Amino acid sequence: MGKIFIFAGTSEGRRLAEDLSASGIECIVSVATEYGALTMTPDLPGVRLLTGRMDREKMKARFAEEEIRCVVDATHPFAVLATREIRAACEEVGLHCIRLLRSMETLPEDKDEAEASGLFLAEDLDAAVSFLNGKAGNILAMTGAKEIGRIARELSEPSRLYARVLPSKDSIGACEEAGLSGKQIFAMQGPFSEEMNIATLKATQAAFLLTKETGAAGGFPEKLSAAKKLGITAVVIRNPESKKDGLSYDEVIKELKKMLGKEIRTETETMENTQIKEQSLSISKVGITLAGIGPGELSLITGAVKGAIEEADILFGAERLIEAVRPLAPGTDALPVYQTEKILAHLSAHPEYHAPVVLFSGDTGFYSGALSFVRDLKNAGREDQYEVRFLCGISSIVYFCSRAKLSWHDVTLLSRHGRDCNVIGHLRHTKKALLLVSSLNEVKEIGKELSAAKNAGIITEPEVTIGYQLSYPEEELCTLLPEELESLTKEGLYILYIAHQGSADARITPGLSDAAFLRGKAPMTKEEVRAVSLCKLRLSTDSIVYDIGAGTGSVSIEAALLARDGAVYAVEFKDEAYALMEQNKEKFCTGNLHLIKGKAPEALDQLPAPTHAFIGGSAGNMEEILQLLFAKNPKVRVVVNCIALETISQMTALIKKLPVRNPEVVQLTCARANPIGSYHLLQSENPIFIVSFDGPGF
Repeated sequence: MGKIFIFAGTSEGRRLAEDLSASGIECIVSVATEYGALTMTPDLPGVRLLTGRMDREKMKARFAEEEIRCVVDATHPFAVLATREIRAACEEVGLHCIRLLRSMETLPEDKDEAEASGLFLAEDLDAAVSFLNGKAGNILAMTGAKEIGRIARELSEPSRLYARVLPSKDSIGACEEAGLSGKQIFAMQGPFSEEMNIATLKATQAAFLLTKETGAAGGFPEKLSAAKKLGITAVVIRNPESKKDGLSYDEVIKELKKMLGKEIRTETETMENTQIKEQSLSISKVGITLAGIGPGELSLITGAVKGAIEEADILFGAERLIEAVRPLAPGTDALPVYQTEKILAHLSAHPEYHAPVVLFSGDTGFYSGALSFVRDLKNAGREDQYEVRFLCGISSIVYFCSRAKLSWHDVTLLSRHGRDCNVIGHLRHTKKALLLVSSLNEVKEIGKELSAAKNAGIITEPEVTIGYQLSYPEEELCTLLPEELESLTKEGLYILYIAHQGSADARITPGLSDAAFLRGKAPMTKEEVRAVSLCKLRLSTDSIVYDIGAGTGSVSIEAALLARDGAVYAVEFKDEAYALMEQNKEKFCTGNLHLIKGKAPEALDQLPAPTHAFIGGSAGNMEEILQLLFAKNPKVRVVVNCIALETISQMTALIKKLPVRNPEVVQLTCARANPIGSYHLLQSENPIFIVSFDGPGF
């Protein structure tokens, strides 16, 4: 039967390939560019895609290689030269050629009627530019990239020209070659709604819309309606083809049916059409580059990041970062903001930007705002509008270690730059840590914490290597003792390398001895009960824990040691017990333990939602406390210690009343051997009921 050879790159060519494929008819589809290939429905059965421009001789050679029955020219209506070459090549090899015409709207032929409709109809580009040269005001050209150079050359004031073109390198390159700046180029993939056209016209403050008569498939009606609503003159270059030059889509199908003697399906909303629409949406996304610029020195910026900055049409980021890269892009627009919502709002208000770059210090993957940007974009429901690209930078820790001749493969990486970080909690389990900080005050505070931990015997022989203003002219490196950090006076950017000989207590299980705590006369959960209760809590390293009725804080201290990346809130209203908690917190250097003076449930109102809660005392408010916990986090894990029979009776009733999940009651009795003379006799401790359960969200 032979194959059908389709010259495509238009929606009509894509639709014809889909219909022929669905009907079991083999065809070869030729598109001029890689971008044209992207607009074709992928992997159609029986369809082979060719990419690249062909002159007449290449066409004839290709026809000779294939068993071709018929050629369909479905190129753009303004691709006059391509149509001429296709027709000539077919005539020279004796192939039947069908020209597929695009359906066109009816435009007024009378000049006065056209002007009354806000139209100027031009027979060709020269006539259109001649008309515009006699008028004042900005021009938004939607003619495609091929004509931009000619329009810019022939316009008396090319600075008033703006262009909307496809987001391809060739299109953008053609605009730049024509002398258009980044502000004047709108690189976008259609089809466009009337609203989008209005927004683009407003953004350019256009007085004229220059376009071609491309038909509905080219979004022509939406362009005209947008111009009309804004009172803008639409300068329309008329379609060079007439109906006698070819056939409509239905007529082409009818002729192919007759020629092939086979039925052809014409379902336009097939699965492949849906896929191409999704693909077109992906192509039309605005690209945003998130770039790490390293420590700050220009020579340390990677080549890829330099290229992105040089090609950017707007830069976002902290003012310090923008100034650092300004020599790479002296004339580029810049806005010193780094909040995602402000960046997105600016891009929405200025659709002329097609190559925005957001700058981040160091590397985009190490404690960087780049990850927050992506998260915020998703939370705002706008991830489908943008194509985000990450470009890594040289992290300050890599640069620092190379300058200080230190390894970092065996170091714990931490940051207190704009976040909480329990430095001592980590140093209990590691001998080396690299720490990012925000200010000189933080460096001094860390010096105090290290000194306290050293004096408490938690860490031994600590020393700190400091990197100051890395990569800048005032860069300094030195090694100090913790107490010497408090005497530093220079404001600026710091990074700390902390090393010590080990921790006196690096245990990974609960079970501190009762004697380790300052107790006084305040009640304290005993060691064995405390260990079982903490196991029933099932803490993670990042848990948020309430200890309600904390007493001396023994459970709080052990929970804080386990949840070193989380936080513990110890709630106590008795003065003596609260004072003991303060002393125990200082003794164990638990920076992630927060003491709350007050009664539950009122004292819990302003605290962050807990993941876990331990209740050692409720002052008669057990039900109210549990209701509050469930309201803050329905998935909270709760452990309650009951000493009195009345308390366990109340808890068993509440388990039945409240919507708890997975309740468990354990009665724990233990006895310790105490020496009496030459013997050891067991002394029994008070029996305890340990009640544990999950909130109703499980």
